[in-house]
Amino acid sequence: MAGGKVIWFYLPIEGRLVAVPRGVVRRVVKATRLAPDGNPYWGFSNALSEREVMEFLRCLREGREPPPELGRRVAYYITFYAENLVLSTYMTVKALCGEEEAEDYLGSMEPVLEELRSMLYRAEREGASRSLLWRMLQLCIRHGMDPF
Repeated sequence: MAGGKVIWFYLPIEGRLVAVPRGVVRRVVKATRLAPDGNPYWGFSNALSEREVMEFLRCLREGREPPPELGRRVAYYITFYAENLVLSTYMTVKALCGEEEAEDYLGSMEPVLEELRSMLYRAEREGASRSLLWRMLQLCIRHGMDPF
């Protein structure tokens, strides 16, 4: 593939570079952005502060709505985390098992990402209710992704 049609990513666990077509990156990371240094977890990416995470978890525990801006930030973070984790897993599967397996994985996860994006857009339009954020978390966890 030509250099302009792929993005090269380094996989530390494998110690090698993986070429990912730009189209794949655009298919996966649509609603958010690429994680800095490849790690989307809130503590590494600065997507949320520890204070924000604790406040959100308290809202869940106490059954109350998060403040509107925090709710929107959490909805964005959950989607950011999922998009970047799916991309990272795609790269790992491609490096270890090949292109066909990686595409199969991506095909199985695209509906999950589409559902998360739909919920994110709803949160941006209407506000991120506790129940919406809870559904986003449940969807992630059902598919092996734990943002917190």
